[in-house]
Amino acid sequence: MDALFPIKTHRELVNNILTHIVKDTQTYLGIKTLLSLLTASASWLIMKSMHLDFAAFWALLIFFLNFIPNIGAIIATAFPALLALIQFESWLPFAVVTSAIVSIQFVVGNILEPRFLSKSLNLSPLVILFALALWGTIWGVLGMFLSVPITVIMIITFAHFDKTRPIAVLLSKDGYIKKAYEKIPILENRHDRR
Repeated sequence: MDALFPIKTHRELVNNILTHIVKDTQTYLGIKTLLSLLTASASWLIMKSMHLDFAAFWALLIFFLNFIPNIGAIIATAFPALLALIQFESWLPFAVVTSAIVSIQFVVGNILEPRFLSKSLNLSPLVILFALALWGTIWGVLGMFLSVPITVIMIITFAHFDKTRPIAVLLSKDGYIKKAYEKIPILENRHDRR
């Protein structure tokens, strides 16, 4: 860092941006992993109790697909539901498996996840959908997995510079950008940063 940024204030700015990016990305991945584990475990219990074939595999698939915002939950629900439709002769197991997994996905995706992630990331749901479409188009499934971390990195980086700060405000959920750069001398003399 010393060789790349010989001016101390620039080095401090870059260090601050990188620290903020690492912290928010780790927070997102930690919360998302915990909630995906909860979703997969609850889904596994339902599938196992209904004697659905390959319950552990479907639970593992649910765990990984929950890292793709919005679309992952739909795909993760569709596969076990289709197998239940094929495996069982009556409609009752299909209805139980499908409704239980949908309910679990709904509670985790619409109640728990926004409560934990919106406080830590401050991302607009509309921005998440656009990011999912954009990065999914560019990089496919990998882009879908990385869409939220990439967007978080963009917001943090944009928030640290006067010319790109309005973009960070537009990408945020409530327009409030964290004050992670208060201790940097080069930025203290500039106008109010909220």
